[in-house]
Amino acid sequence: MRRLIHSAILVLIPFLLTLPALPAEATVPGANGKIVFASDRSGAGFEIFVMNPDGSAVTQLTTNTAGDLEPSWSPDGSKIAFASDRDTDYEIYVMNADGTAVTQLTFNSASDNEPCWSPDGEKIVFVSDRDGDDEIYTMRTDGTGLNQLTVNDKSDRQPCWSPDGSKIVFSSNRDGDYETYVMNADGTAVTQLTFNSASDNEPCWSPDGAKIVFASDRSGAGFEIFVMNPDGSAVTQLTTNTAGDLEPSWSPDGSKIVFNSNRDGDNEIYVMNSDGTGLNQLTINNVVIDQQPAWQPVVTTPPPTQIVVRFSTVPAGTGTIIFNSTSYADGSSVTARQGTYSLRANPAVGYVFLSWETVGSVFVSDPTLSLTTCIVYGSGTIRMMQEQEQTPTPPTETPPTTPPPTETTTPPWTTSPPPTETPPQRLCVIATAAYGSPLAPEVVYMRHVRDNMIASNEAGRTLVNGWNLFYYLWSPPVAQFVATNHPLQPVARVLLVPLVGVVHVTAYIYDLATPVSAAFASVTAFTLAAILAAAIYVATPSLVIRSILSVRAKRARVRPEP
Repeated sequence: MRRLIHSAILVLIPFLLTLPALPAEATVPGANGKIVFASDRSGAGFEIFVMNPDGSAVTQLTTNTAGDLEPSWSPDGSKIAFASDRDTDYEIYVMNADGTAVTQLTFNSASDNEPCWSPDGEKIVFVSDRDGDDEIYTMRTDGTGLNQLTVNDKSDRQPCWSPDGSKIVFSSNRDGDYETYVMNADGTAVTQLTFNSASDNEPCWSPDGAKIVFASDRSGAGFEIFVMNPDGSAVTQLTTNTAGDLEPSWSPDGSKIVFNSNRDGDNEIYVMNSDGTGLNQLTINNVVIDQQPAWQPVVTTPPPTQIVVRFSTVPAGTGTIIFNSTSYADGSSVTARQGTYSLRANPAVGYVFLSWETVGSVFVSDPTLSLTTCIVYGSGTIRMMQEQEQTPTPPTETPPTTPPPTETTTPPWTTSPPPTETPPQRLCVIATAAYGSPLAPEVVYMRHVRDNMIASNEAGRTLVNGWNLFYYLWSPPVAQFVATNHPLQPVARVLLVPLVGVVHVTAYIYDLATPVSAAFASVTAFTLAAILAAAIYVATPSLVIRSILSVRAKRARVRPEP
């Protein structure tokens, strides 16, 4: 077993070396979008509204006679979770950012409220009194997978995820008055952060994970806004007035804090810099309540990975290469993403296609076909090999008196030397070489599991890219050897039977783990596949060879001397 684990680790090392180091804290999720808040300005109970960061363009999103409260943005800013008593009891709902497609997530006779999205967008933490006390729960964003995190006879409220998703900060009166606590995302390791006789409420983690903002009446003059380090140290007061400043929330870039205050006589929405300066009032109504503001993250699309694919023709300047339906001449290049692309040769007039050659991190699935596919996982060059068409010149008529030419007579080819032999097939995918076609069901299925399942998310793509970097360092020669030695193809197919089975198991594990998290499913399925592959193709042969050598050594020791 020890050797099996050791072999599995050796196989995993190339993949793990390609993984980027995970930051201790999450990075800022995006730019500052709109501000969502709850208000009774419509006159029919609390509804959900949005406005621009400067307070302009206030737009009502929900319209009903119930109370819609406590809005929370999804991490990509496309959806809003909120609590509503539109079905008599408060339940958790979710809707699009424009107020459409309202969907109810929880259904019970208790009160479910204070939802907050997880940073990966796959879960919602919320508060419910379904067991008799206010406790903290999580569920998937479709309402399934309910999980209770806290269990006590006190009130645990106002949960908020850390930006890396590993912890949840919340307030609780479990020590007699409301204090701020933090726990792991699974509810373990509950740690108290604040210790005083005042009420510390509504904690909210900064986008970079460096601070926690909260409201407290510890100053004795009403609730004020404070910040502290994630361990409870360095508490700093940001607001100072005799009014109540409550419900602080960070801007996505971490530079500002939005909150509600009754400093002008009723609850309005205000914004200030993260150090307490630059106070600005956003709503001015004087007769209604505007509360529970939250800032929309605007996630920008990262620029495409700079993978440069260059194109070359031999002879130079002759013909073009059709790459992903676009024609490229000799010496041109394109910036592409990692993936599989169509490739077609377009030889010059008077030339015929011979083969493809590649340099760098680009591989052609079948170098001898003019229409094929190529795999791009890094910068490289695709070169089209071609030669002039060779047309025989008809021999001149020989006079009758001239004897027929002997076998040493120069052949009647005058335009070019005899054609060179076509290079042997060099497949870059061993399975394609073994089954003889990239369209073989086994090959198609393995690529489907790899590209459409494991690589369907960022974590999975990182693992697959790491595997590709390792696999394509040595697979092309093996594939070429199998493809050019046809008797080996049946043997290779037999050897691939366990791998096909591993791929089926991988797909099954991925489907089982996907409800938890797509990234978790990819990492789990990929790791299991690597361990199984290592056990089958590394550990098992090693053990067999070791056993054979051990038996032969024993026989040699007991063999009688002549």
